[in-house]
Amino acid sequence: MFEDKLIDRITGITIVILSIIFYVLGYLTKIVALLNDVLSNVIELEVARYTTSILIAIPASLILLVVSIHAEEKWKKYLLAVFDCVLLIIILKAFNDVDFSKLTTISNYIDFSKRLFIPVLLSTMFFFLIEVFKKLKEEKTAASKQNIATIKQSVSESEQKLSELQATFNEIQSIIKEHKKLTCSDCQMTFHNQNALNAHKCKGKNEESNLVFLMDKAGELTMVSE
Repeated sequence: MFEDKLIDRITGITIVILSIIFYVLGYLTKIVALLNDVLSNVIELEVARYTTSILIAIPASLILLVVSIHAEEKWKKYLLAVFDCVLLIIILKAFNDVDFSKLTTISNYIDFSKRLFIPVLLSTMFFFLIEVFKKLKEEKTAASKQNIATIKQSVSESEQKLSELQATFNEIQSIIKEHKKLTCSDCQMTFHNQNALNAHKCKGKNEESNLVFLMDKAGELTMVSE
């Protein structure tokens, strides 16, 4: 039981959302670092430079998140992944102090590839993370719609049963009214028709008459008197 809950926690949409939030925060930090470096020659005051960088980085990070989630075309997501990779390459200065003329051996290529591995890895991970999030979101939305449809069906069935009960209640009330019309007010004796009631000569005895409801094979309620 505990293992199943743990698996649901790890593979659920909550952990995916948490991962996206942390990645976006990291993306915000990357943009702040890049802008702070770029604006160092433009804005000398450090506080103003960091403030400007943060104010630009926040909407940029949110745009990345919104476009990544809601973009239908695949090329937009690929483009964002490429931009993210390039941004990381610039921040990590992957091409600094690289002499391409000296890349003649496999070990040199491996050393250079290490500088590119992290940017490519992180941008690719974010791309697939968004895809997983969208899939889980669609599954959750579909499940919610199914639950709503089930609830609506249950409500409809309940309303139908209530309507049937109301019809039965109205029928019983009608029978009771008819019974009262055919009942002598003095002796409380009930007759099967109005002529019998009119021909009745009440002796003033307080005779009891019980109303009995019977249901025939067709499901119709009938009235008899005991």
